[in-house]
Amino acid sequence: MMFRKKKNEPPEERAIFGDYNWLFDLEFLVNVDDHLNHLNVELQGKNKLFPNLMNLINAFKMKLKLFISQLENEDVSQFLYIK
Repeated sequence: MMFRKKKNEPPEERAIFGDYNWLFDLEFLVNVDDHLNHLNVELQGKNKLFPNLMNLINAFKMKLKLFISQLENEDVSQFLYIK
């Protein structure tokens, strides 16, 4: 990765973008946030029955368990922003 150096920019601020573990964590957080936003949109609106909302939440919990097992096997196919 190449980032332009600014004249008065402290080196530790640039160093964080060279830390691939930190970038991976950030990409992971962006992906999880994307999935949470999708769930949030599904839960909103009128005429939503409580059992249906609970089904959406339980399905999301199962999806999280799937994500954990996939990450343990180094499968990042469900995470669009991780390269």
